[in-house]
Amino acid sequence: MERIVIAKANHFAQLGNEVWIVTTDQNGRNPFFYVDKTINTSDLSINYDDIEHLPFFQKLISRQVKISHHKKELQAFVNKLNPDIIISTFGNEISFLHKLKTQAKKIAEIHFSGNYRLRLNQKGLRRIANRWLTYKFKQNVKHYDAFVCLTEEDKHNWKGIKNLSVIPNFIDSKSEHPAILKNKSVISVGRLNYQKGYDRLVKAWKYVSEQYPDWTLQIYGSGELKQELENQIQMSGLSSVISINSPTNDIYARLMASSVYVLSSRYEGLPMVLIEAMACGLPIVSYDCECGPKDLLSNNDAGILVPEGDINGLAKAIISLISDDNRRLSMGASSYKEADNYLFTNIIDRWISLFDSLINS
Repeated sequence: MERIVIAKANHFAQLGNEVWIVTTDQNGRNPFFYVDKTINTSDLSINYDDIEHLPFFQKLISRQVKISHHKKELQAFVNKLNPDIIISTFGNEISFLHKLKTQAKKIAEIHFSGNYRLRLNQKGLRRIANRWLTYKFKQNVKHYDAFVCLTEEDKHNWKGIKNLSVIPNFIDSKSEHPAILKNKSVISVGRLNYQKGYDRLVKAWKYVSEQYPDWTLQIYGSGELKQELENQIQMSGLSSVISINSPTNDIYARLMASSVYVLSSRYEGLPMVLIEAMACGLPIVSYDCECGPKDLLSNNDAGILVPEGDINGLAKAIISLISDDNRRLSMGASSYKEADNYLFTNIIDRWISLFDSLINS
C-alpha cells in the first residue's frame, strides 16, 4: 500500500500538481520508498499505535478520543490547504472524512478485500467488533464521491455501492527478460503474520522436500511470527531447505533468481508481489483466497490456483511445476505476458480519468 500510494503521489507531483501525504503514526520514521522532493508530508501525531496493547473496552474508548482529535486536526489541515481532491486509504479517517467541511472531492480506496476483517483470527468481542466495522465501512463509502477497490472479485463484496470503480495496483516496469527458471529455488515474499499463512507453506514444503530435497524455499519478510515460524521450520527438520530472509527493496533480483512463486495467504486485496513475480516471468502457485489471485490467474495460463487451505493441494501444485520443466516455462511465459496489463502507464490513466470526471462533474 505504501509503495502504491507513494508511486501515485510521485507521478502527480511530477505533472506539476501540489501533493501532500498526511499521516497519523509516522513518529519520525522515514518512508521506505523514494518520495519526490516536491511532495509535502505532514504527520498529525495522532498515534493510534499507542492504544493497540490496551484491553478491549479501554481501547474502544481511547480510539474514539483519538478519532475526535484526528477529525479536528484534519479539518484544520484541509481548511489551510483547500485541496481539490482528498483520498483516504481506509485508515481511521474513513469514518469521518466524508463529513469534513470542504469543496474537495473525496475518494476512498481500499487495499484489502471488503471482508478482510472477517478473515482475521480473532474471537469473542473482537470478532463482533470486526463484523460491526465491516458493516460500517460499507455504509461509510456510500457517502464518498468515489470509492475504489482493487479487483473484480472484491467488487461483489460491495453490493449497492453506486460510486464504485475497480482500479488495480500497478508495477513500474517488467524485467528486461523473463527469469530462466532453472534455479532450484521457490520464493515467497510478505510479512510474517497470520494473513500470509506461512505456517501452511512450511507444512506443504514438508511434502515437497520429501520428493525434491535439493530444492529450497526462500521467504523474504519480517513480522511478529518470525520466531514461531523458525521454530516450526526447525521442528519439521526443514532448516536446511527453508530460509527466512530480511526484507529487501531489490526484490526483482531475488525473483529473477527463482523458478516458482508461491502465495499461501489466508486473505489479500490484490497482492502486489504476485504482479511483480509475473513481471519477472515466474509461474505462480497460489491459494484461491479472497481477493486477488482469482483476478490474476483465472485462466490458469500463468499459474495454478489451489483451493483455500488445501495444504496437500498446495504441495502437489508446487511439485507439478518442479517436476515438469516444460510446464514451468510455459506458465512463466504466460505470466510475463499477463503482467503487461498491470504496468503503471496502463493503470494511472484510469486514476486520471476518475479525477477528471470528479472535478468536471
